[in-house]
Amino acid sequence: MAKYQDNDWYLSIDGTDVSAYLKSVNLTASIEEQDITAGSGTNFRQRGAGLKDYQLTFDIYHDTAAAWALTLITPGIHAIIYGIEGSGSGNPKHIQSFLFTSAPHTVNVDKTMVSYNVSATGADAPSTDMFAGGVWA
Repeated sequence: MAKYQDNDWYLSIDGTDVSAYLKSVNLTASIEEQDITAGSGTNFRQRGAGLKDYQLTFDIYHDTAAAWALTLITPGIHAIIYGIEGSGSGNPKHIQSFLFTSAPHTVNVDKTMVSYNVSATGADAPSTDMFAGGVWA
């Protein structure tokens, strides 16, 4: 298997492609841990899988010519389509509603690029799950 090293991602928020404005994207799959230890004489914990969840974070830079993008990162529920290798046929694809919980930004005296660090958590089950084999058609 070839190792993947690129930055040709695809991300749309509510149907608007914002890929060109991103500095980074992180989609994390997780599952709750449930303690299912039982029984007389048990010497080790037993654990089972609980509910699945997804967290999304991304850095999107502030562009004075594209201030409209700020309306896309307002806290609330947004439809996300994400492709780690772009949107080409056969590449991994993830579609899910996410609750955007925060979008802080910082402006520095050293004039570093202004960007927003958006944090979101899954608002519902994904309709296409890249961690379960979801791909672009």
